[in-house]
Parts: sequence; structure tokens; C-alpha cells
Amino acid sequence: MSGLQTNQSDKQSFVGGFGNPVFEAQTAFRAIMQAMAEPGLIVPLKTNLKPPAPLNPVAAAILCTLCDADTMLYQDAPKTDDQRVAAWVAFQTDAVLSTTPSLSNFALIASAQNLPTLDQFAQGTDEYPERSTTVIVQMDSLIDGPSLMLTGPGIRDKRIFQPADLPHHFPSSWMRNYAQFPRGVDIVFATANELACLPRSTKITRVL
Repeated sequence: MSGLQTNQSDKQSFVGGFGNPVFEAQTAFRAIMQAMAEPGLIVPLKTNLKPPAPLNPVAAAILCTLCDADTMLYQDAPKTDDQRVAAWVAFQTDAVLSTTPSLSNFALIASAQNLPTLDQFAQGTDEYPERSTTVIVQMDSLIDGPSLMLTGPGIRDKRIFQPADLPHHFPSSWMRNYAQFPRGVDIVFATANELACLPRSTKITRVL
């Protein structure tokens, strides 16, 4: 296992993973790809993962599907309960835990309210835009927040998206992210039972 020396007595790090890794990872991957292809579309994802709190099952499934030993993973609050999350993720994925968001392939943000400005993450380059960070943001709701109008690839005309509890800086932060395409980060929002994506090619306009 890479990235973290876990406490052998903390059995929670070793349980609660995929029961059928190939099938369950394929199911999660299809859901992620559908959500990424249709920005703002809410896609259900049923998983039997039992990660330690505060990591929710869908965010856990995304990490277990996309991360491996070559992954640098940033976790926003590696302390108290989040230490158990870090140990669980490290064991289940073999990802290397990073303390520097700008050097991460993936980032786990435990609460939408704590999402930093997106320029803190790896942006990729014009030659290698895939070297940016994919940011996974845990959410309480994808339908109870202010209405955002989405346009761009994968959206016919427009789509209204209502993620809850995003910080006030998010619309302007996303505008800067969108403006530097093909560089920029992609976001995956994850509740306990569904997900939605915002690829960097999506334009957001706040709807009053």
C-alpha cells in the first residue's frame, strides 16, 4: 500500500470496499462517463461500499474506480475523522496521498462549502490538458441550491442545475476555469446516492 501507513488495529481501513471489484467499478465508471458526457445531469449510482464517515458511498465509489497506485490524491481536511477516510482510501485504491492540491490528479473535498477557488488545483497545459485535477465534491443535495444555467457540449440548448451549499466564489471561479479551456479542472459532485459532473467545457450562468 502506498501513501499512508495505516494503524493495523483500525480494521475499518480494510473493510467496506467493493465486493465484486470488476463489476462494481464498471458500473460506477459508466455512471461517471454518462454524467461527464451530459453536464449537470443527475445520475443515480447504487453502491454497497461502506466507507468511514464523512466519506459518502458515491464519492467512495468514484475514488475506488478512478484512483490507483499512480494517482496523487489531495484530501482537503486530513485530520480527526478524515484520518480514517485517508487510511480507507489509501488501502482501497493504493493512491498516494498529497498535501498539495496543485500536484494532485484527484482531489476530495469533504463538504461543498469548503471548496476552494479552482485555480489552486493543477490546471494542465495546452499540450497536456489531461494533467489537471479532477475535483470530487461531496454534496448534501444537487437540487436545493441556486439555479445555474448550463450550456456547452453535451447539453441540448440549456440545462438547469441546482447544487446546494457551494461557496459564494464558485460562479466567478468557474468562469475563470471555463475561460482557459482546454486547461482547467473538471468537477464531480457526489451525494450519498447520485452524482453530476461539470467538465471544464461547460459554461455557467447564474439564474436569478
